[in-house]
Amino acid sequence: MLVLLALRPRAVWRVTQGWAYRDPDANEPSSLAFGLTSVLLVVLALGFVIGGFAVSSWRSGDDRCDRAEELYDARADEAEADRLADDYGLRIERSSSSSESGSVTVDSFKVYDGDELVGTGVDGGIGSQGFTCE
Repeated sequence: MLVLLALRPRAVWRVTQGWAYRDPDANEPSSLAFGLTSVLLVVLALGFVIGGFAVSSWRSGDDRCDRAEELYDARADEAEADRLADDYGLRIERSSSSSESGSVTVDSFKVYDGDELVGTGVDGGIGSQGFTCE
């Protein structure tokens, strides 16, 4: 819509403001004013397009993080975790480490989307934490 307005700024002026004058031609803005208006409208249209893609990209990243966290939360139920991993196209990897005495075991989890790490989580030990997106 903004690009269409930018292509015909004189016609837009006549429809929106020119009708109010007895002699619209005598009160018409300069060619420079129409040109600057066109440039401004094109820049505004580009800003909306770029902004829309940016918001969409941010949102899809949030969705991916939410799905990874859901998979992490389901890690105790192997069947549910496998189903979510298949549904979301994610994979979860687990590694365990124990203290020298063997009294403390810490499980680390990493959730991947393809080869890209989406987030991590740790269970056990004193420093337990929930899931953190990258």
